[in-house]
Amino acid sequence: MRLKLIGIPVVAAALAGAGVAVQAADPLPVTPVKPPAATTATFKGTGQIVDFVAEERLITVAHDDMPSLGMPAMTMDFPVAASVDAAAITPGQTVSFVLTLIDGILTVTEIRPAAGPRGGASQ
Repeated sequence: MRLKLIGIPVVAAALAGAGVAVQAADPLPVTPVKPPAATTATFKGTGQIVDFVAEERLITVAHDDMPSLGMPAMTMDFPVAASVDAAAITPGQTVSFVLTLIDGILTVTEIRPAAGPRGGASQ
């Protein structure tokens, strides 16, 4: 014996034709689902501070290649998080830094003098 599946519209039409009132079901209430907490994306870099505008907390860094970001060496501006000590930022200084993706913007969240051949901490 073969079973034939009949769709709901066909069944509803048949019942309506037989004089049975058919009412469409109310849609199920939609409960908003909070997405899982996103992991924070961070990227490490090294470079030389070109400029720092303390009032705007904006740093300009000539940074090395950042393969984790797929970014070649270049000079860029980044906002500096309020948690970073602005007194530690000196133009001309070679630094290592951490960029954190905050609200879609790469922001410097850590910065310190870099040790190494570019002059870093020893100069």
